[in-house]
Amino acid sequence: MKRMLMALNIVTLIGLAGFSAYLFVDNRDLAKTATLSEEEKSQIENDKLIASIGKLINLPNDEKPTIFKVNDPEKIEEGNPGISQIFPELQKDDYLLIYKNDRLGIQYRPNENKIIKTATVSLPVTIEIFGTEQAVNDIEATLQKLYEGRVVILKQIVTGVTQNFVYDKTGKLKADVDILSEETGFEVGSILPTSITPSEQTEIIIVAVENESSAVPTSEIPETE
Repeated sequence: MKRMLMALNIVTLIGLAGFSAYLFVDNRDLAKTATLSEEEKSQIENDKLIASIGKLINLPNDEKPTIFKVNDPEKIEEGNPGISQIFPELQKDDYLLIYKNDRLGIQYRPNENKIIKTATVSLPVTIEIFGTEQAVNDIEATLQKLYEGRVVILKQIVTGVTQNFVYDKTGKLKADVDILSEETGFEVGSILPTSITPSEQTEIIIVAVENESSAVPTSEIPETE
């Protein structure tokens, strides 16, 4: 009987030790989570979401997607005109992943762990203009007319630029760059000069001087497409 009680006590103690270890690990994880900022917590959740979707479909690995959670399918159109036409079967708690560079949209339903739809999406392109004030304003007017509002324009007024060219910062917008080159008469640059520092979100760079006949020096931009 004593041996049985001792065995029971040993089992109980081992069980309590295991439970205590679990509580220690769990509490340590909670403590670690509590020290994270809301942005860091959100990034962790996004990474988990992307990992789950990545098990169902091959995802682009060269960019982070923009992620939308559908809280109200009836109201999502207000801030995203045309989105319900692309994804007509949106339900509450669905997720939309938008890969801008790849023009890829994915609708994911977590409660079914299912890809509902993939689609080609066209988002506004972000173009940053560098140059003299007059040259920048002229190019801005051209872009507004060409894209009819489907463009985000950033501007940096700089002096000392002597080159006119268009540059694809993403390496994936050749069609846009070719059109811009034709519309502006600028060369397509293959290397960005170190004197030009674009914003992180910039996709296409236009460097403009008032004299539009300026050529792209081969020392800075050795090739054109």
